[in-house]
Amino acid sequence: MKSIYRLLSGWLLAGFGVAWLATGFLVYSAVRYGLEGRFDAELRAMASEVRFLLPEGRLLQQAQPSAYWFDFYRPDSGLYFEAWDEYGVFSDRSASLGERELPRPDSVGAEPRFWNATLASGEKVRLVAQQYLQAAPAPAGEETFPINVVVARDRRPLDAALRRLLAATVSGGILLVPVFLAIVWLAVRRGLRPLRGFAERTAGFGMDSLHERFETDGLPAELLPVSRRLNELLGRLEEGIERERRLNQDLAHELKTPVAELKTIAEVALAWPEADMAKNIQAVLAAANQMQTIIDNMLMLARWERQTERPAMESTPVDQLIEECWLGCAAAAQAKQLRVHTTISAGATLRTNPELFRIVVGNLFSNAVEYCPAGGELSVGVQVLGDHFQLAVANTVENLDADAVSHLFERFWRRDPARHGNGHAGLGLPLAKTCAAIMGLSIAAELDETQHKIVFRLFQPSATAGGNADSI
Repeated sequence: MKSIYRLLSGWLLAGFGVAWLATGFLVYSAVRYGLEGRFDAELRAMASEVRFLLPEGRLLQQAQPSAYWFDFYRPDSGLYFEAWDEYGVFSDRSASLGERELPRPDSVGAEPRFWNATLASGEKVRLVAQQYLQAAPAPAGEETFPINVVVARDRRPLDAALRRLLAATVSGGILLVPVFLAIVWLAVRRGLRPLRGFAERTAGFGMDSLHERFETDGLPAELLPVSRRLNELLGRLEEGIERERRLNQDLAHELKTPVAELKTIAEVALAWPEADMAKNIQAVLAAANQMQTIIDNMLMLARWERQTERPAMESTPVDQLIEECWLGCAAAAQAKQLRVHTTISAGATLRTNPELFRIVVGNLFSNAVEYCPAGGELSVGVQVLGDHFQLAVANTVENLDADAVSHLFERFWRRDPARHGNGHAGLGLPLAKTCAAIMGLSIAAELDETQHKIVFRLFQPSATAGGNADSI
């Protein structure tokens, strides 16, 4: 199992390790560069002073003796030099060198040349070679000629200092390992503390606490997006659970009436066997049909809500579809003496799924006829402009307000709280909205209080929902 704790600890330790190695290397290199630079500077100063020496240790030009000069003549001083010219006029070497020879470079120039070497005795030395213009003694005066000087110095003290520096650097790093471990442990634990609290808070949520939310105050910036998304998820879960509870309650209310009717009919039949059985059977059939309608609509809603792919679409004459949908409501509209006005563009075609389109428009027509008062007005307008389509269904209403309109597409919602049986279960408009969405269409309802009408519009989202159809 992956662990954030181990992952962070590993990366932090690796980072500390790399930083320590880089810092140690830089410090060691800088100090070593300084020590070797100072060592070389002293070597170059010695070489500059050697040019004032003459054979047999005599001084030229009244040069002041240096402390180094005496070391050149002590056997155990670790300082050596050789000086010579190209013409054989001048040659000298330090007494400390004895019978040994210093390595000479192939060429010597005015710029100093440094290198390391090992003498025949096994002594490791650091050397510098440089050429100087020296004044030679002559009876008639002085003339100048170049002198090559090589100075060697025992580098064991330098190597010892570098070893001590390396040991101190490594030892310091080893001593810092426990400090690094403690810092990483504390940093990771303190850094992950909000995450552990977040997990404990998440574990406390249940079905009865979906109304609670994660606190965002004081959370680290990294956890804020997570808490916001979880709060949104909790909101959706709460809404879904509440919708399920309302569904169960509304479904129980809808089935309560036909079940009560069936129970009453059964009790009457048992109490009065001589009663008209045909009438009782018709009542049973009506109650069964009402329950069957509810079940069919619920199954249809479940079927189309699971639909994820867009159904097959085909070009169909609009007037033909509208006429087929209206046939199921024409008798009821005539019985209520409704004044019906239709305006449909002749010959217009619509690319749609006929089955779903009939469900949507049929439910809009059925709802309009059912809730339009007797003698009221119902109008249907269809507008097709290229790929844009809009259908408007308007009917006269009584005692309907804007708050009620906002609930029209909720399942089992009916304006009558008593839910008196009228053949409708409050599922037609939710089913119509679901099927419309599958076809890429939208349904909107708006109340025209000045004309006491409600208008349902079926349209494409890209089209203007508030646009006017031909007769609206």
